[in-house]
Amino acid sequence: MNLSRSIFRSGRSRGKLLGVVLGTLLNAASILLLQILALVTLAPTEFGRFSALYLVSALSTSVLLSVVCEAWQRCRPQAAWKEYGATLFWLSVASAVITVVLCQLVPGLRGISYLGAAAVGFASYRTGARYFALQQRSLKLVLPGDVLSVLVLSVGWILYIFTDSLAVTSAHIVLLWAVSSVVSAIASKPVSSVRITAVRWWMAYHKKEIKTLLADSSILDASAIGTPYVLLPMLGVAGFGIYRALSNIAGPVKLLLFPLRPLFSSYSLLKFAGLLSLLGMSSIAGLLGALAYACLRVLELSAVELGTLTALMPHAGLASIFVGATFLNGVFYLVGRTHFSRKMLLSGRLVTSFIGIVLPVSGAVLWGLGGALLGVTVGTTAGALVWLILTIVESRLAPGSSAPNLGPAADVVSTNVLRNSENEKPRGTSNRTDRLP
Repeated sequence: MNLSRSIFRSGRSRGKLLGVVLGTLLNAASILLLQILALVTLAPTEFGRFSALYLVSALSTSVLLSVVCEAWQRCRPQAAWKEYGATLFWLSVASAVITVVLCQLVPGLRGISYLGAAAVGFASYRTGARYFALQQRSLKLVLPGDVLSVLVLSVGWILYIFTDSLAVTSAHIVLLWAVSSVVSAIASKPVSSVRITAVRWWMAYHKKEIKTLLADSSILDASAIGTPYVLLPMLGVAGFGIYRALSNIAGPVKLLLFPLRPLFSSYSLLKFAGLLSLLGMSSIAGLLGALAYACLRVLELSAVELGTLTALMPHAGLASIFVGATFLNGVFYLVGRTHFSRKMLLSGRLVTSFIGIVLPVSGAVLWGLGGALLGVTVGTTAGALVWLILTIVESRLAPGSSAPNLGPAADVVSTNVLRNSENEKPRGTSNRTDRLP
């Protein structure tokens, strides 16, 4: 009997693990389907408009993770869904309103302001609700939304096959994005309360966590989100679209690192700082860069018209370096998140963010679009070297040991990762009494 129960529990655990993996793959697929569809169907000007709107969603997700998701994850005892859902609801509403306001301020975005608000608002709610459900291992509130999102975006791809790509505009892509966000949000856990007083209570209850996470993510957002908006008026909408296309072509690399995150806490810092590890990571980066270069060259030689991706083909050399550097930057940044001391981690972030802002902006000022592309490529490569050097230095300062997982707020791709904190309170903490009336 005990053996049967053990086998049953083991089977359920494997089933949940497979469900989590499937959800992760589907979520990654939905991100790629939308971004790549926009990249290959939209002209640079239209893609620039879409990218400007998509960055609003990235900023919304960053704030959401810091204020709601990760603040809830770090605090003990954790708040109930009633408070979590109410705060998530109002933050999603705020994201939608801010999207409308920002779009109205930019002439090229006014026509898609309300569609964009729906896409950003419902996507924010879906992200927060999915995070909560995944933490609770409630796969019935995770998988249906992921499946529906992929199905909607797949329909968009089918329509694109039978439609002249020149007829596709940013409005069509944003409409598809909005529908995908709406259906996935509907399939998520519904709110049980929309009392706005929950927001005030939430901010007070999670004050310490929110302060820490917002400060941390603001450094990253200044470079990852702030820099593109600075470049927008300098490059023009079309140039901005090509600039953002360079970042999007490295999207699969970022998603590749997502399922590998647990490995960074499974090995010691010395392992990553070893010569064999460094050579292995560099080889993978080289292969990824070569693959990106080969793909762009083949597309260029085939004379296939693929929207903004076609405009990026003359910059295949820079794109290959950028893709390889993005991989190395991501790997050693995640190593730092897992193993570095807070001082070393913060120092690395400040230096890499400074580089990530100054080089692209300086390049744009001096040489326009080509300079901006060169600046962001050199900046990403330099950032990777900074994290690599800090990894070696930190391993020598603390040989044979590794720090606990720090779990600071992260970037716009990994939007739905469950993170831990070294300051996390034990689960045995007694329940607090300052709940909502």
